[in-house]
Amino acid sequence: MESEERKALYHLVLSSMGQLVERDEFDAWVDGEVQLAPLFEPVLLSVRGRRDALMRELHQMFPAEVFDRFIAERPDVQIDDGTQVIVRIGKELEEMKAAVRSM
Repeated sequence: MESEERKALYHLVLSSMGQLVERDEFDAWVDGEVQLAPLFEPVLLSVRGRRDALMRELHQMFPAEVFDRFIAERPDVQIDDGTQVIVRIGKELEEMKAAVRSM
């Protein structure tokens, strides 16, 4: 069973990736032209009382698992290089960890 924090983090990342697809910015994100993590900072700051739980869950989130969930939710999305997307997800998760660490 997933914790509430993990569900919220997955929702945050997956819904943001979905919005990138809808705005035709997904490829720009994969190429590093757009970043998601800075957009998450206000949300993360609003739950700073759960800092330790967020950090624990972020350390247990794997980029490949986020990618698999994204593909399951959005089978219509054409992805040329899944490895590149997984690497990009990993960078976003690392930036999220840094933001939570700084709280």
